[in-house]
Parts: sequence; C-alpha cells; structure tokens
Amino acid sequence: MNKLGIDIGYSTFKYIYLDNKDNIIEKGYIFHKGNIEKYYNELINKVKLENKDKKLIFSITGSLAQRVNIDKKYFINNSIALVEGATYKNQKVKSIIELGAQETKYITNIDKSKILI
Repeated sequence: MNKLGIDIGYSTFKYIYLDNKDNIIEKGYIFHKGNIEKYYNELINKVKLENKDKKLIFSITGSLAQRVNIDKKYFINNSIALVEGATYKNQKVKSIIELGAQETKYITNIDKSKILI
C-alpha cells in the first residue's frame, strides 16, 4: 500500500510519497506563499490518478493543515508524527530535535511501549 504524508507549515508545503516498500516515489519542499490549497489539490489529484485501483495510507500535519478541506480523521499532531516517523525507521531513537520556521521542539525520553495511539 502506498503512503502519502503532507506537512503544511507557515511558509512551506512538504510531502513525501512512498511505495509499498517505503521507497520514495516523490518528495517535495515548496514555499507556498499562501497558495496552500493549490499545491494540496495538485498533489492529491496526481496521487489519485496513480492510485485509482489501490488503497493509500494518508496523513496530514502542520500548523496550517486545517486550511485544506479534508476529513479531520487524516490530521495527526506534529509531535506524534515526529515520534512515529523517527521510531518507524529506527526503534532505538530516544530524542528528537526539530527546528521549524515558527517553533523549535525537543522531545526526549521516547519510549514506544508507553505511547498509546
């Protein structure tokens, strides 16, 4: 099953599109200049065409993600997304530092056995 993850921040629209073996099909980092809906719709229409007969795992996060008109079940908290993504790739991750345009996060003492999702 292919996967699409989108992060819409204050200034950028970032995405990664993976195949069923987690190989990168496409990724992007775009300064959206307020045109969030435009970039979101272009990407979603392209992915829909490529996945018309397949299921897709989809999540969206970010400070401006609520600007696109989608079901809230696809939204995920930024901190949870960071922890889930990092520990998916490396179970030994114990700390994460994120330097964003509007905020900085330091998450430490990560213990996947105590995270309930």
